[in-house]
Formats: sequence, structure tokens, C-alpha cells
Amino acid sequence: MQLLNRRKRVNIFHNNNYCITVYLSRLCKSYCFASQKRRFCTVKAYVLRCKRAAFATSKRSYHFLRELF
Repeated sequence: MQLLNRRKRVNIFHNNNYCITVYLSRLCKSYCFASQKRRFCTVKAYVLRCKRAAFATSKRSYHFLRELF
């Protein structure tokens, strides 16, 4: 009985969901990439600032220690 019930169920939205997804991805592709790029650039700027600060302090301490010894 359960096998018969399983076979009667059909997902009629499967193809429609695929079409909607493809259409929206084509429509919104530029917006999605623009928002990703904006977020990436914001994070990249912060990371580079921290990286520069870390390397700048290490160079200073290296020169300072070199002069002491």
C-alpha cells in the first residue's frame, strides 16, 4: 500500500523551480557579483591595513634590535 502511495506523488514544481532559478540567476548576476565584490573589497582593505601594521612593527623592532647588538 505504501509503495502505491509513493508512486502517485509527483513533484510538479521541479521543472518550474529550475526555470525560475536559471532566470533569476541570469537577471541578478550583475547585482550579485557587485555585492560580492563590494564585500570582498571592504574585507580586503581591512586585512591589508592589519597586515601592513604587523609588518611595519616587525621591521621596526628588527632594526631596533640590530642597532642594540
